[in-house]
Amino acid sequence: MRTISIAVAAAIWILLPTGAIAFQNEPAGFRGIAWGTPLSAVQSQMRPLGATPAGQDQGYVRIGDNMTIGGAMLEKILYKFHDGVFSEAFIVSQKGPSNTGAMIAAFTAQFGEGRRPHRLADDYIWQGAQSTIFLTCHSGPHPCLAFVQSTMALTRQNAEKAAVAARARRDF
Repeated sequence: MRTISIAVAAAIWILLPTGAIAFQNEPAGFRGIAWGTPLSAVQSQMRPLGATPAGQDQGYVRIGDNMTIGGAMLEKILYKFHDGVFSEAFIVSQKGPSNTGAMIAAFTAQFGEGRRPHRLADDYIWQGAQSTIFLTCHSGPHPCLAFVQSTMALTRQNAEKAAVAARARRDF
């Protein structure tokens, strides 16, 4: 799962345009938690999920979270707090074609059509000043994956990664 998460995050970084435009119903957070909310303010609602590899943010599940979006059943929702503040929700649907259709329908109904970088793939990107959303769904036995992120936190994380890469280049 972490490999998928890293691969999709890398795809987001590569596929996003430099400019942000508003989109329909652009959220200022996810499920009542605003971007930038300190973990300490919602920690009683959260449970850490597993061990966190070095250099990655701890993932949390929300106690009693509704495991549906639209008509899609969800496998998990991970909440991430970069530098101690809420920055991202990572959503994994349950497998199956009905969930794939329901996820796409729910996201497009809420946020509009989105940008589709690959017309033959069910990948959707919505990028605004406050939030960046990436949804990818593949046919067959695969779940849909979605990232709902703070655009500001995503920009900061990309700058941090670029700085690490620049320092690493000196080692070669």
